[in-house]
Amino acid sequence: METYFNNLTDDDGGRKQLVQDIGKLIEEAEGLIKNTSEDLSDKSKSELLERLARLKKSCHQIDEQTYAGVEVVDQIIRRYPYQSIGVAALGGVLLGILLNKR
Repeated sequence: METYFNNLTDDDGGRKQLVQDIGKLIEEAEGLIKNTSEDLSDKSKSELLERLARLKKSCHQIDEQTYAGVEVVDQIIRRYPYQSIGVAALGGVLLGILLNKR
């Protein structure tokens, strides 16, 4: 018997919203750099724009890797549900022991 849960994904788009917000923030920073171009040297301006482009690319890569990781974990949990519960319970016990020692 295989059970599927529809609520394993965030319906309000939390991950997507975060990526969109970071993209908007980067675009606003680019606009700020372009609007204050008279205060910056050409070298500084190009370096900042290059770093923002790399940041945007890294953000998209992290988003893709995170989604791929979530899919893999979801498949493992669906394939081995009882073992997953056992591992989660063991992790909770170990975490509780570590936190009580402090």
